[in-house]
Amino acid sequence: MLDETIIRLSELNNGLPHFREEIDWIPHHPRLQWPLQDLYEDHIDFCVAVARYLKKKPFALVNFLGAFWLSTPAQNLRLTKARMEKHHQSFNDEVASIDRGDASQLGYELARDLKISSSSEDRGTHSSESSRVRFPVRTGIPSKNHSFVGREDVLSGMHDIFRDPSPAPACCVVHGLGGVGKTETALEFTYIYRSDYDAVFWLPAERVPDLENEFAQIAITLGLSDDTRQDDQRNKNVVKARQWLEQTNRRWLLIFDNVEGIYELTAFLPTVANAKSSIILTTQMSDCNPLTDVFQRFPLQSFKEADASKLLFKCLDREPADEDEEEAARGVSDVVGGLPLAIAAIGGYIQQSDLTILEFLDSIKRSSNVWEASAVGPAKRYEKTLETVFDIALSPQKLGELPHMFINVLAFLNPDGIPLDIFTAHFKDPKYKFARTEDELTEHIRVLRRRQLVKREVSSKKVQYLTIHRSVQWNILLHLSKDKDDRWNAFNQALTLLRKGMPMTSPLDIPEPEKWPKFELYVPQVLNVRTHCLWPDPPVELPVDFAQILSDLATYMWHAGLASEGHKALDTAIHIMDDEKVDKDDPRRGDACAKLGILMSYNGVSDRRETLEHRKQAWEIRHKEFESKSANETTRNDEIRLYNVKCDLAWTYLHERDFAQALPIMEDCYTKYKSWDTEEKIPFEYAKYYALTSVIFMGQGKPDIAVKHAERGSALIEKAAGSQHPVTQQWRFVLGMMAFHAGAEEKSLEINQDILSTRKNVLGDFNHFTLESYSTCAGLLLRLRRPKDAKPLLKTCLERRKRSMWNPEGVARAQYRLSLTLHQLDEKEEAKKVGEKAFEVRDRSLREFPDKLRNDSDPEVVFDRMVSIWDGGLSKDMREPASA
Repeated sequence: MLDETIIRLSELNNGLPHFREEIDWIPHHPRLQWPLQDLYEDHIDFCVAVARYLKKKPFALVNFLGAFWLSTPAQNLRLTKARMEKHHQSFNDEVASIDRGDASQLGYELARDLKISSSSEDRGTHSSESSRVRFPVRTGIPSKNHSFVGREDVLSGMHDIFRDPSPAPACCVVHGLGGVGKTETALEFTYIYRSDYDAVFWLPAERVPDLENEFAQIAITLGLSDDTRQDDQRNKNVVKARQWLEQTNRRWLLIFDNVEGIYELTAFLPTVANAKSSIILTTQMSDCNPLTDVFQRFPLQSFKEADASKLLFKCLDREPADEDEEEAARGVSDVVGGLPLAIAAIGGYIQQSDLTILEFLDSIKRSSNVWEASAVGPAKRYEKTLETVFDIALSPQKLGELPHMFINVLAFLNPDGIPLDIFTAHFKDPKYKFARTEDELTEHIRVLRRRQLVKREVSSKKVQYLTIHRSVQWNILLHLSKDKDDRWNAFNQALTLLRKGMPMTSPLDIPEPEKWPKFELYVPQVLNVRTHCLWPDPPVELPVDFAQILSDLATYMWHAGLASEGHKALDTAIHIMDDEKVDKDDPRRGDACAKLGILMSYNGVSDRRETLEHRKQAWEIRHKEFESKSANETTRNDEIRLYNVKCDLAWTYLHERDFAQALPIMEDCYTKYKSWDTEEKIPFEYAKYYALTSVIFMGQGKPDIAVKHAERGSALIEKAAGSQHPVTQQWRFVLGMMAFHAGAEEKSLEINQDILSTRKNVLGDFNHFTLESYSTCAGLLLRLRRPKDAKPLLKTCLERRKRSMWNPEGVARAQYRLSLTLHQLDEKEEAKKVGEKAFEVRDRSLREFPDKLRNDSDPEVVFDRMVSIWDGGLSKDMREPASA
């Protein structure tokens, strides 16, 4: 083994080409830098890999030899040798090209010095072009894009670089994702500043043969030649064009558009200039080294919402009709990640389809039509559709098989943040196919970053993660939908990652604060896998164990205030069980129904009937399961699970203010809790009892008892979950409500302001619970005659709800509170507008749910009844006896 290893390493070293003769002959030539750099990087990469193996003590040599003869190092060696041979050939080609160019230049100079007149095809320098060509000269420039918006910083930045006093050509590289607007930005610069140049040449550079033809055409345009039919003549014309650019006293601008191979471009790049001249490159490659002495990179990012919205309405050739349409335009931008090509294509699609933006926003989440449609409108100028824009960047031939497999898996995950930990934890799993070591993973990421398909970033909590552009993600998912096997394999790899790394949830639904960080990492990934299995049609045929994962996460989503997301996830879980013919009394179905009932209870009156149905079904399944066991088989956990759904039923009755049914259930639960253990030993169970009965006692007109129970429940939940856990804040929210209705308004405000601060820190600014805390604090301030302090809180929550999934009932109540606030501030016109929106939702709810709502002379009573009991209320309804 040792002898064979030494032989292979010697082959690698001997394979390094010896360039001394060429380097001595043409030192520092810029066209040789790329193949030399690639060779250097290949050799260094392998040496680093060897050093890593040898670094493992105490058996460094043994480790290296053993690891080397595993598949990965041997494959790396073969790949390194193949790359070096390719780059060696590229070096030789460059040397030959330079040799031909220098020989041609020498012949020209000899003829000039001897005043020999050669044939017309060999004549023509900058000294004769002015009598044969009328300047300014402009070739190949696409038509102006009248829908162009934004990029002011890039345009002015390039102009500043090109004003540099250095005589050498200045080069700006505009790089970014496909469809991000690189070509359009270069084109806009060309139209703005074309009068600064005597000659402007636009050159498509994606394919070298096309570039050779276009560059050779420069010589024809300048009158340096009149023939490009033969390959040898085309090569001569390339040399003549470059010589003219290097020798002329005229200012010129070269645009190399959509460059695929950077170092292949060096055959065409002028390295000197007599006049101040400029070069623009557009490329998807992010690792372009300096090509000239004056050089600057300009990375293009997708549009922010403002520019994306502006572009969409420019493509529609009109202004937004109202605030709702502007918000819908921002929603469109969010779906496609602000990609300008996607925005322009969508504008044309909307016009052609005669849809409103709101209708389109709904349809794109269900249909792939816009991705596959031929471009219309401003996007038609771009030769690729949304479906094909990433074809080159994403092809297995360009990326390699394993990086291609890797990005297919990434497409199923959360585009805004995929923690690297979820990959590194599973290297030894044989089901994990695309990366078995950290080195392999790093190499895949490098390949994808080079194409700007992913970004590697670090969060504020020092967690390393990847992001993938949403348009890239949708494109991959669309392509996968056309190959059932590839799609299933990518989904299955994503499922393997999640199944192995995700923490197990308690079957008793208790808070588990120690698992919270893990859930924060995995839940967005699971929710995105669910979404991306369903789009586009046909959906992935999901297995039952994925339904189990969705169901297991529901406890976390309940605690985290992700009611809408959890509702969708559990709907999917139940559909999977239906499709897989899971028995109607299966405990897994009972678990899903129980958690769905909890999550839907946060959605207000619109889901109240369905909430009760799910909770009754959960009770029936668990009760049947419990009764099927003998007394010897029954465990404490079986009893807890049964009484959990019984307690849930009591909460449902509280939504109806049906204290007569709720109180006996809770008294029965309390008796059972006492038979299990003390409040100190099972605090979560007792905390539920105290919180729920505090609401009952307040409704029965017993505020003192209500406050005591709320205080005890709050203390017990903090013992069970810790002071910062979202569940603790829910119980404290109940305490704040009880304090208010007992007359302690200032104390209630203090409690709720503290809850708001904690929810912002733990759950974020756009969470359902956080938005309700904004609204509640504002409602309390309004009661304390502080409308100036209430207004910014209500404005904030109503603005942020546009980017959240706050239920319409909660939004309507916040709007009603804002209308009251504005009225107190004598802003009557705006108060009327906001109030009309709130009353529209109220009136619709009264019509649709007459069995759940009754009208009242005090509108706030109706708004409080529309929302979940968990969202509290400040009206008399919370403290009225049930008979009222």
